[in-house]
Amino acid sequence: MLIAASISVFFAFWVFLYWIFNVLFVKERFIERLEDLDPTTRVVEKAPLVQKKKRTLMYSVAKLLPKRKNNRTAELLIRANLAITAEELFIYKLLFSIAFGFLAYSIRQDIILVLIIVAIIWFVPTLIIKNKVKKRLDDFNEQLNGALGLISNALKAGHSFLQALGIAARETQGAFSEEFKVLLKELNFGLPMEVAFENLLNRVDSSDMKLVVNAIMIQKEIGGNLSEILENISSTIRERQVIKNEMKTLTAQGRMSGIIIMLLPVFLGGIIYVMNREYMMVLFTTNIGLGMLALAGVNEFIGMLFIRKIITIEV
Repeated sequence: MLIAASISVFFAFWVFLYWIFNVLFVKERFIERLEDLDPTTRVVEKAPLVQKKKRTLMYSVAKLLPKRKNNRTAELLIRANLAITAEELFIYKLLFSIAFGFLAYSIRQDIILVLIIVAIIWFVPTLIIKNKVKKRLDDFNEQLNGALGLISNALKAGHSFLQALGIAARETQGAFSEEFKVLLKELNFGLPMEVAFENLLNRVDSSDMKLVVNAIMIQKEIGGNLSEILENISSTIRERQVIKNEMKTLTAQGRMSGIIIMLLPVFLGGIIYVMNREYMMVLFTTNIGLGMLALAGVNEFIGMLFIRKIITIEV
């Protein structure tokens, strides 16, 4: 069994390296991204110019899985700007969970330990993706004010709106520059401005950017001085960001207290389980113990909801 588990982990390790290579070195196909964001998009190419696409094994296997509507994981992957589909991520998570769960069971025949390892391998990628999404959103919002100033000044200098967007994309960096370059590519492909900005909001769930997009769409319908409108929105966003930073500072202690309180029972339970396994197994082998675990889980969930309600302040 140990040999079979080692082979499984070895295979999973090389699949992981293959995935890393694809993410880092395979260029994103913008036409396929457009088809995902706007199903009505149709790209017509002449037959001699169409190149045969390379289909990898993992891509072919992922295509066999049914696609779900309103897939939360697919939205997270788009917002994290990762060149992988939700189906491929599911296959990788399933493969590594089985491989390392099998290896843990072959080394130590402990079902609870196997379940913990499988749960960690299954949920950690989602947490990493959410963290990447949050960092990209923070990076985007930090550069939004400066970019609005660039667009406003470019409009005052006589540039068109698309030229002003191009200047903002070139002069900024990080997530903002990447998203605006994708926005410009979609506009150059012929997508209507409303659809392109809607796709931008789908990729970047920023409340500040929603204000900007709504102002641009209203100005397009009724007219007005767009440069002056963007300046007013920029000052509004700046004031909102100051208030948000103050709220984060005031609620930092509450957030830290909530994290410690939530993790403390799990941490102590893990230590006791390692030091005295028989003592902890009473919770998992008796009806009273299972009832206590269920009650503890419900109390943890209710406590988490209360703490989040207290420290969450809408700005």
